[in-house]
Amino acid sequence: NALALESAVRRTGRERVKLCASHRLLRTQPVPEGWTNHFGLVAMTTAGRDEGSFRFETDNLRTQIWALMAVIGTGEVRLTDLAGRRDALTAHVIEPLRAEGLDVAFDDERRTTYYVDACFKVTVDGIAVADGGFTTWTQRLMNNRKERFLTTGLGIDTVFRVGLYP
Repeated sequence: NALALESAVRRTGRERVKLCASHRLLRTQPVPEGWTNHFGLVAMTTAGRDEGSFRFETDNLRTQIWALMAVIGTGEVRLTDLAGRRDALTAHVIEPLRAEGLDVAFDDERRTTYYVDACFKVTVDGIAVADGGFTTWTQRLMNNRKERFLTTGLGIDTVFRVGLYP
């Protein structure tokens, strides 16, 4: 949320604002078995303006997923189309990432009220290590429906727990 606020402050004109942060979080709600109340997270965000033809969304999804997978090194990426733009997501996100050797496919079962347009999840050996998608946070902060905001979170503790980095 803090990165959305900072993005809204920095947004002027048509430039994109890309931010990244690492922090520890505290879950206040009860946690499922195997989870912890305290955990580390690396967040990447991109804020910008609608460019038409779902271009902002596909360009930035592809870029953030590629960057995330370059760090993780392995795993399955499952993309969910929440806006009925499957053809654009296939052509501009899934196919280019597959050409880079990544395991990317659609997840047609995922349901979310948190994200809009598109979201994704990365799993390693069936365990979710990262999650991301578009939100309306900067649209609401800036009172402008043309604003776009993509946020991605990588669970640092989970990356170590699944053995990616000993």
